[in-house]
Amino acid sequence: MENFIHYNREIVGPGWIAHDMANALIQEDVGVYGVASGHYSSAKKFSEECSIKHVYENYQAMFKDGNIDIVYNATPHNSHYEIMKDALLHNKHVFSEKAIIINSDELEECVELPKKGI
Repeated sequence: MENFIHYNREIVGPGWIAHDMANALIQEDVGVYGVASGHYSSAKKFSEECSIKHVYENYQAMFKDGNIDIVYNATPHNSHYEIMKDALLHNKHVFSEKAIIINSDELEECVELPKKGI
């Protein structure tokens, strides 16, 4: 692939839907760079099941890794805003599944962050 740009993808929230995403990314040969969870044991188990090299104890630790380009947010929707905003503030791209955010004001705030150069 001549014009292929490689992006490092991170999964936050290693639940059942995250397994589907990890398997799809692995099948497409783009892989998953790392996984983060509020429970290190969950992230570690997920990393072993999906052969993911980098494991973070929480998403805040993951955001400090400058090698991560895209965050797939597979956490429950009531935590999407906090994680999405934090990811954007750390200059990460965000893919958030299911209900993106509960409150439209929170969504507007997250949409405006990149427009402000963040």
